[in-house]
Amino acid sequence: MKRFVWLGTVVFVLLLLWSAGWFAASWYVRDTVLSLAEADGVDTPRLVCQTLDIGGFPLGLDVRCNSGTLTQADLTATLPQLRATAVVYQPTQIQAFAQPPLTLTDAFTGSSSEVGFADLSLSASLQGLRIGSVSLVANGLDWTNTAIGRERLASAEHMEVHLLDIPEQHDPATGRAALAGYVTAGGIVAPSLQIAAGTAEVEAEFNGLPDDVRLYLEQDILQRWQAAGGQVRLISFNGQDGESSVSGDGTLALDAAARLEGQVGVTSTGLAERTQGLIPAPLHGLIMGQQAADGTYHQTVAARSGVMFAGMIPIGTVPPLF
Repeated sequence: MKRFVWLGTVVFVLLLLWSAGWFAASWYVRDTVLSLAEADGVDTPRLVCQTLDIGGFPLGLDVRCNSGTLTQADLTATLPQLRATAVVYQPTQIQAFAQPPLTLTDAFTGSSSEVGFADLSLSASLQGLRIGSVSLVANGLDWTNTAIGRERLASAEHMEVHLLDIPEQHDPATGRAALAGYVTAGGIVAPSLQIAAGTAEVEAEFNGLPDDVRLYLEQDILQRWQAAGGQVRLISFNGQDGESSVSGDGTLALDAAARLEGQVGVTSTGLAERTQGLIPAPLHGLIMGQQAADGTYHQTVAARSGVMFAGMIPIGTVPPLF
């Protein structure tokens, strides 16, 4: 009889400790999310939830931010609900789901738009404190300009965005990591660009990144990346709609004065004809580049000290990014 009493006591104590641990974790998560509402929304993004619910006891944490508003400088994004879940036996893996629509406003330009979707999910995993993978999958995307009436800007049947750690580029001594990025989209419709059934694929590498995910929330993250010699290597991008196509590759970075540096080579077929009238005539030939004997157009778009060039002709400037 005493054996069962002791067993019951042990089980009760374990359940008590487990419950205490869960409530401590939920309190920490709640405090962390609520602290984001205290950010200035300029140097650090501010997230405000109209209501914040945390559940999932006893096997996980289920965090729901209802009527969430994210502010960064002049940009504001709102969602009816964002839900994130994690289970205790896989605490470094998180799944998130959003309810449509996502509304976007820019106080500086006065623009506003809305992104609807049939479903949208995000998953992320860590390797220690280093990003292991981040994936976003969405279906039935529909982007609408809402500044004056409602005007469809673009839509896509399906889109995926993936970021994956590159283990061989991790340098624990300097605290640097690298991520491989993949983007794919299908069923793209963009009336203003005359795209009726487009597809797009992008493959890139981001190096010089911190290997501690907590640093991504620091105000000087861009400065850290620039000081580490970080680069965005655009391995390839390809877009196609019917007989029209565009592809290219290149590398981009920031110089010592935080100005854009690098170049991207672009090859297109049928794009010059589609953009007649959309791009002012004096600039059209500069942007599209030279036509080869096979009908394709080739152009190199470069950035030097923040000045943008199409071939050898300056076409604009990009201010320092910090």
